[in-house]
Amino acid sequence: MIVSGNFGSEYGIPSLFFSPEYLHKVNFISYFFLGISFGIFFIAFHISGYISNAYLFPFLATVKNPFYKFSLNNFIIPFTFIITYFVKSIDFQIYIQYFSGFEIFLNCLGLLSGITLLYSLSFKWFKTRNIDLNILEEKLKKKKKKIPKTIEKIRDYDEEWKKTHTPDATSRFWSVKTYLKSPSKIKRTQIFKHYDPKKIQKVLVHNHIDALIYSGVLILIIFILGLYKEIPAFVLPAAVSIMLLISFIVIAFTTVYAFFKEWSAFIFILFLILLSQANQRGLLDYHQSAYGINYKAEQKDSVSTEDYHKIQEKDYETVLQILEKRKKQLVNSKQKSSFVFVNTAGGGLKASVWTFSILAYLDVVTRNHFFEHVQLITGASGGMLGAAYARELYLQKTNNKIKTWHNDTIINNLSKDMLNPIAFSYVSSDLFYIFQKFKYNNNFYYKDRAYMLEKSLNEHTRSILDKPISAYNKPELEAVIPMLIFSPAEIENGRKVLISSTGISFLCYPFKTIQNSNSKINIDFHNKYKNYGSENLRFTTAVRMNASFPFISPYVSMPGKDRLKLSDAGMNDNYGLSTSLQFLSAYSDWFVKNTDRIIFINISCDGKSDKSSDFNFLSDLTEPFQGALNNYFNFQRMNGENLYRQTQKQLRKKIVFINFQINSNKRHISVSWHLTNREKKIISKAMNNSQNQKEINKFLNAFY
Repeated sequence: MIVSGNFGSEYGIPSLFFSPEYLHKVNFISYFFLGISFGIFFIAFHISGYISNAYLFPFLATVKNPFYKFSLNNFIIPFTFIITYFVKSIDFQIYIQYFSGFEIFLNCLGLLSGITLLYSLSFKWFKTRNIDLNILEEKLKKKKKKIPKTIEKIRDYDEEWKKTHTPDATSRFWSVKTYLKSPSKIKRTQIFKHYDPKKIQKVLVHNHIDALIYSGVLILIIFILGLYKEIPAFVLPAAVSIMLLISFIVIAFTTVYAFFKEWSAFIFILFLILLSQANQRGLLDYHQSAYGINYKAEQKDSVSTEDYHKIQEKDYETVLQILEKRKKQLVNSKQKSSFVFVNTAGGGLKASVWTFSILAYLDVVTRNHFFEHVQLITGASGGMLGAAYARELYLQKTNNKIKTWHNDTIINNLSKDMLNPIAFSYVSSDLFYIFQKFKYNNNFYYKDRAYMLEKSLNEHTRSILDKPISAYNKPELEAVIPMLIFSPAEIENGRKVLISSTGISFLCYPFKTIQNSNSKINIDFHNKYKNYGSENLRFTTAVRMNASFPFISPYVSMPGKDRLKLSDAGMNDNYGLSTSLQFLSAYSDWFVKNTDRIIFINISCDGKSDKSSDFNFLSDLTEPFQGALNNYFNFQRMNGENLYRQTQKQLRKKIVFINFQINSNKRHISVSWHLTNREKKIISKAMNNSQNQKEINKFLNAFY
């Protein structure tokens, strides 16, 4: 389903298999590792079938190297998958990755080499370990090894169960007359009715134990690799991690079945119940990953309503001073008083690169004056990463630390894969007990996939964002850089949790135009977690909290009695428009009196699609969910439009909307922290399409 494009295409999962990156390169070595992971999955498939079904074929106990024979005779599914994969992969490498014929040949050779090596080593190991009836007789003559009673009881139960359920020699059920002895030789099965059924099952059970040992060794190797996940050479391609995860699941289910048989379903359900209870009681809560927050700080009573109103008044006046300073700077430089609001949508790495490219382009066409007019940046997920990076580079240029902040090298570094370390951490450590920790601001946190995401982010941005969020307070107050507001969503109620270097508590209530506006609609992060050190929150953590996509980056569990869980800002507002409009409404009178134009830069990745897909079985199952998701974002757009209508009429006359988009329906880019060569090329050329150029002209007319 994955390699045929019927599963995960929206999130770029198939492309991970067709262009596996290792050390930021797609080549023979990356495909070699993918081949090894394929081999591991195929062996897991064979082990699962062998442990679950070998007792149905008693003649296997009479042949040499029975596991090899069993696997060879069950080659159809893996073989079909490989053929399908090669057809799709070669097509992808030609038309998406733009590889040459020689590069494609090397990549395919790497994949085959990985599969062959893994198969060869595995079957060689099983050949030295597997026994048949003749070898069993020799073992029985020797001194019997001492076996713990518990294991002996389980083994005896397994043997008796399989003996009872094994078809006899005259049974037509699962009757096998011939089998492949080798890839080119067919042989008749031996008659086994004269053999003791108990001995037959002893042979199979012994070989099953070998299979479980092999599986355990594989899992142990994966776990050991996880201990060194911070070393780039040990971080495997994301597709490899996915294959290892699936292999682990297959092996885990098979192991449970090997011990519990008909009780397997009950044991599995019981395990899920226990896991749920442990999670609810906080025993497995590894997601206390707001770096810089002191989770052990003493809980204090919340601020009284009266005191909070005083905080709101103070924050309101502080931001008003920022507006005045920005206006004064524009007047002194004899520039038009056009204030800009940047709203950037989520969408993984494509949103990051696209947003950064847009802001860099606007800075060029305004002769480096663009950020002087920007008052606020807000939005979701990857878009905010690109915007935050552009703002920091602009600050460094302003402070004469760098000469320029928009060039191809910076964009190329930003577009590098960040999914590999996340996926590998999930498989190698997050599935197990996470005991590795690191120290930040005198507090300890787990090294989970959230940590690996931030580590990659810092590597690709030269660690210039690795600072506490309070570090931006001074340049924001002096109107040197725009204000930036993150808005991760509270999972329980869907409210926005507003995070900023500057106090914005006044944004926690609805528009002034709404009656009975005393109800709190947003949560003020700074004041709610002040006792836990909210000013020390790591800035890259704020970026990640705003982009906590399920399964990729875990939700963030906050301290306090209510223990809020925060997820992707896209849950509430994927476009950032509602936060900008609320800010505008709070200072509506000031903007009416002091501005010539208010420009809303709306940056999104995908245009509206009117395409209807053909009906098939899979679409019938998945389209209702996909449709619900698309409608959810449409509702967010409509909510933004409703908020716009609620602003003052005089203010609406000053507002100009500029909309930048990447995609047409035919050029979709997946939502992922990984980009293919074709996707990077589409993004680099998107600014030059006719629609975006019209928006540029519209922007320049409003700006000057």
